[in-house]
Amino acid sequence: RTAVSKDLPRAEQSEPLHVLLVEDNSTNLLVMRRMLVDRLHHRVVTASTFAEALTAIETGQADPFDLVL
Repeated sequence: RTAVSKDLPRAEQSEPLHVLLVEDNSTNLLVMRRMLVDRLHHRVVTASTFAEALTAIETGQADPFDLVL
């Protein structure tokens, strides 16, 4: 077990993040997306190429991403 600081918010208590998930392996993409959506309740947009990721960033100006993985 690792020690967790009491100063850090717990994942289930924080606001959902808008995440851009970029992964070219479909299995990894599925696993990561399920973790982010089902367990952490984040809003996730997926891209499988760099070009798709750039397009998602450019078209998401009204609702920018909080995190890109």
